[in-house]
Amino acid sequence: MQDFQVFQFFLRCLTSRDCELFLQGRIDGSPAQANLTLNARVEMPPEDLERVARDALSKTTGDRIRTEILSLHCLRPARPQPTHRYKTLME
Repeated sequence: MQDFQVFQFFLRCLTSRDCELFLQGRIDGSPAQANLTLNARVEMPPEDLERVARDALSKTTGDRIRTEILSLHCLRPARPQPTHRYKTLME
């Protein structure tokens, strides 16, 4: 008999200030361990984003939950440089 690990998830998506929060999935009970992935595309310096993310995590969990950041990347992507450009507008 194989032992399968069951993964539960809860997904929250917010794509702008003017839209409703999208919720999907569910987590039953109170799991002893969880993973959080935050993917934020925002208009702010990477240093500020990191500070805001760390502060929000700390305020949310407080002393009730032990947190460990396994990976953290805050960056400012380079300006897009398309490989191909149209010389005239296509209709």
